[in-house]
Amino acid sequence: MNKADINSILKENQSLKKRNQELENLLQGAPGPVPVSQEQIYRSLLHLCPASPAVTSLDDGVIYEISDRFCRQSGFGREELIGGSTVEIGF
Repeated sequence: MNKADINSILKENQSLKKRNQELENLLQGAPGPVPVSQEQIYRSLLHLCPASPAVTSLDDGVIYEISDRFCRQSGFGREELIGGSTVEIGF
């Protein structure tokens, strides 16, 4: 390895150290964990619930969201249920 190669490696190493320090400084000033939206929380609860929940309209029974378990137990696919009504499927 010649002197030019060594100098190039040393220069690159210094550049990487500088960038690493910049990133560490950014992390120290960063806020805590990324906030989770209410929608993400509700969707997680819906899909992790051991029952078979569905989110529907009280007025007309329109189905807005359903759990995978609901689909398995009812025998209907998600596409068949979302937007339909609980009356149409006999619930």
